[in-house]
Amino acid sequence: MILNEPYHITQFAISLLGLMFNGALFLMVVTESNSFNPSSYLPIWICLSDVILNTNNVLFGIYSWVTQESLVQLRSEACAFDAFIVLFSCSTSLLLLLGLTYLRYSIIVKETEVKLPIVKWGIAGSYATGALSASAPFLLGSPTIYSLSNDKLYCATSWTRRDPKTLAVIVLHLSTISIPLIFLFYAYTCIYLKIRSSIGGVRQFCSEPKLEQVETASFRPSTTSKRTSIVQRLSARVSVVSEDWRFLQQSIVMVATSLAGWSPMAVTLLYSVLTGQEISPEIDFVAQMCILVQTVFNPIYLVCKNRELRVCVRERLKLN
Repeated sequence: MILNEPYHITQFAISLLGLMFNGALFLMVVTESNSFNPSSYLPIWICLSDVILNTNNVLFGIYSWVTQESLVQLRSEACAFDAFIVLFSCSTSLLLLLGLTYLRYSIIVKETEVKLPIVKWGIAGSYATGALSASAPFLLGSPTIYSLSNDKLYCATSWTRRDPKTLAVIVLHLSTISIPLIFLFYAYTCIYLKIRSSIGGVRQFCSEPKLEQVETASFRPSTTSKRTSIVQRLSARVSVVSEDWRFLQQSIVMVATSLAGWSPMAVTLLYSVLTGQEISPEIDFVAQMCILVQTVFNPIYLVCKNRELRVCVRERLKLN
């Protein structure tokens, strides 16, 4: 018999949607991704980490229905494996989101471009760091640090335990979660202030009396040249601000959904760590569903708002 069967059905349905959307986007664009700019290239690999998470949930869901056994009835090795996949994919997603935020921060605030080869190394480092973080209990010889969650749907770190090895793993995993979230808040505050300053500069530039009223029948060459120069400078400045604003809009939505998805889980984890008390299964379930729902939303938003990805998907669909 499967415990909390309505929870299992909900998890399976959302994970299946996330797997289909993220998997379809990744497979359609990955072969052309080397021609993308870094801001379009990196989100593809966030989709891959979400594919890993949702595939794990779907496979365990199918197994549970076929055998009528949930994670409660499975051996501890299965729980440890499930926890490794969950922690690996979630940590990697957050680290890649940190990388995407740094790209926006570099372009808008520091006004420097991060080259694609550096982005590729960053992606490889994110996956390696996620794997190392998730492997910590195995490296310490204590896979039982991973235990079943309160809603019985997944396995993760035993946040309420206080032995030295578990505390070391808790600190590591909380760092993997908190550092990206803190940087997101800092970076987007800087980006917002930078763009607000740029918009203010454009408005001031436009309000300054630079153009004289000239009779249409008697333009002088020097006046025409000056006017053209001013218009070109204004157009260039408006173009830069518009591009920055477009980047900011794309980033804010992705980051907002990620924060909305991760904040409930982060709050519940901090509560368990600080108080040593377990959270209720209902709250645990809602926190997990928030993460899964944002994995469904991200690929849809990317296709709608990222022109490079949208064009690539459209071309793939035409070929088929």
